[in-house]
Amino acid sequence: KAGLRLDPPLSDDYFGNFAGLVKGVCTVHELLDQSLSWASGLMSSEVKKNGNHEGVVKFVKRFADRPVVEQPGLEHPDLYGAATSVVIGGSPRFDMYAPEFGLGRAVA
Repeated sequence: KAGLRLDPPLSDDYFGNFAGLVKGVCTVHELLDQSLSWASGLMSSEVKKNGNHEGVVKFVKRFADRPVVEQPGLEHPDLYGAATSVVIGGSPRFDMYAPEFGLGRAVA
C-alpha cells in the first residue's frame, strides 16, 4: 500500500485521494552534467520531505495563505507552468504511469 509510506501512515479505513505534487529544482547545467541517478535522487528526496506530517502541514498552511481555484489546463502554474519545466508522472500502483526518463513512452 502506497499510504503506508507516509509518515504517519494512512489508516486502513482511509478513503480518498492522497496524491500530491513535488518539485525538484536544479539548473540546466546540473541536469545535463549529472547522471540519471542524481536526478532521480533529487526527486526522491523531495517526495520524502513532503510525505510526512511536517510536509503536509506546510502544504496546508501555504494553501490557506494563498488558495487557488485552478483552471483546466493551467493546474499548478508555479510548479510546471514554465516552458523550462520537465514534468514526470508516476504511480506506485499502476505501472502504466511508470516514469520514463528517456521520454520514449507515449504520453497517453
